[in-house]
Formats: sequence, structure tokens, C-alpha cells
Amino acid sequence: MENIGSIGSSFFIEFLGIIIAIALLLSLVINYFVYGKVFEKAGYPAYTAAIPVYKTIILLKIADFSAWMILVFLLPVINLVLLAVISIRIAKFFSKSGGFAVGLVFLPYIFFPIIGYGVAKYKVDYFGKLV
Repeated sequence: MENIGSIGSSFFIEFLGIIIAIALLLSLVINYFVYGKVFEKAGYPAYTAAIPVYKTIILLKIADFSAWMILVFLLPVINLVLLAVISIRIAKFFSKSGGFAVGLVFLPYIFFPIIGYGVAKYKVDYFGKLV
């Protein structure tokens, strides 16, 4: 026979799991809208932010990298370095400062919405040259 304490803790764990699942779902929805706005500013359709691997390929293209760089994301530590470089180059192509680029690397949930919903404009022509 179960005691009352284990029933209460079981309910708490299930409730906590539901809260975490809702928070993750909310995070995915916010992520979609933020990256969708950034993609629209760079000339790509917003719906591409909903496709996980393709979203990374679009980020690579916005940062003026080849789509084949997606394979580098399979390497354990180098993928974090590449993500930082992509964030720095995205800040550069949206005419943001070095301090903003650091914020984009360490606090993307704050700084990507500033790019997406702010007045920043994408400054790259068709051939990938900074204008």
C-alpha cells in the first residue's frame, strides 16, 4: 500500500513535467516568430524558421557561409564556435556593433528579437558583399 507522501510527490513530478513541456512549447513558438522576422528582413520566407535543419542552413546563408557548413555542426565543440561566428557575422550584416554581437552570442533570446523587430536592415547584396 502506498503512503500519502508518495502520491503527493508523484503528482508534483507529473505537474512539473507538464509545466516544463508547456514552457518548451512556448519557447519554440517564440523562437519561430523571432527567427521568422529576422529571415524576412534578410529576404527569406518566415516559414523556414519552423524547419529545424533548414533554419540553420538559412542562418548560414544570412551570415554569408556555404550551406555545406551545416556538416561542421556535427563536430562537438567546433559547432559552438561556429554558432558564435555566425552570430557575430549576422550582427555585422545587420549593422550592429561588436558589443551587440557579443550579446547576440551569449543572450540570443534577447538580441535576436531586437534585430527581428527593430529597425535594423540587412546590408548584403545578391553576391554576398556588404553594402
